[in-house]
Amino acid sequence: MQKTNNISHRPNLNNLPFLAALIEHGSITQAGLALGLSQPAASRIMAQLRKQIDDPILVRTRHGYQLTEYAIALGPSIKTAMELTQGVFKAKSFDPLTDARTLNIATTDFGLLTVMLALNNRVQHHAPQVSIDQQSWDSQTLSQLEQGQIDMALFNEGELPVDCHRQFLFNESYHLVCRHDHPLCKTANKEDMLTNASQYPRITFNYPTGNGISCDDVLARAGLNSPISSHSSPYFQGALWMLPNTDSVMAVPSRIFHMFKTQLGLVGWELKSLSETDQAHFEYYLVWHHRSHEDPFHIWVRQQLKEIDFSWPK
Repeated sequence: MQKTNNISHRPNLNNLPFLAALIEHGSITQAGLALGLSQPAASRIMAQLRKQIDDPILVRTRHGYQLTEYAIALGPSIKTAMELTQGVFKAKSFDPLTDARTLNIATTDFGLLTVMLALNNRVQHHAPQVSIDQQSWDSQTLSQLEQGQIDMALFNEGELPVDCHRQFLFNESYHLVCRHDHPLCKTANKEDMLTNASQYPRITFNYPTGNGISCDDVLARAGLNSPISSHSSPYFQGALWMLPNTDSVMAVPSRIFHMFKTQLGLVGWELKSLSETDQAHFEYYLVWHHRSHEDPFHIWVRQQLKEIDFSWPK
């Protein structure tokens, strides 16, 4: 039997559970009992449903009340509707063994080497169906974080947009670095190291700051005079490869220096041992927007980072 909607009677979704119980039990009384309703309340909802769907739903026969053909036909749709409705209010969860999610995270090469390698290994071991999409830091990264285009970012202690959160990962120092046979290595006194380093070409870095990228001369912030020449690079690792065949010097995060010093034949001195400046270190953070703060998957990822040992040296 084909039914037409009567637009004068808007559906009351609050009656959907009673309709489902009615189709299951075939009785107003039993449907009411199943939902804890009194007989008058059940009868009132029954009258509303008959008006809403323009069908008697139950009819009297010689063998008692029976569901109408239309009510029987509604059964599968009502069941699906109830399952979907219950799914909306289902408690949020994340199962690392079975759930397939993708984490979009922005980072520089420093974050890739110091954080993401460890996080990737941990995720592959504990959540084999989770994918990680790593994106390069650029001038739009924090805006993309606000707009939900990326999930998280690795960042220093710079200013964040409103409604963003951060989780401390570790404190990083800098090393003054050059090739192992550089003339600077002949410096007898540590007190003269920075003064002598000013005489050589310097490699600096383009560093993400807020919603932009700026050149960060760590050695200048530590008190060195301007170099005779400089070269700017966006990559810590790539810049290290410039050192073995030049007289250039650079300040590089200590973890990066220790990763490549043997391979590239480099030597270095911890900057805080050469200078009293408080610019010889920085704090490193994971940052995310408030929209994902209570998401179980994101909470799980943040917990994985808490459990990684970022202490240095190892």
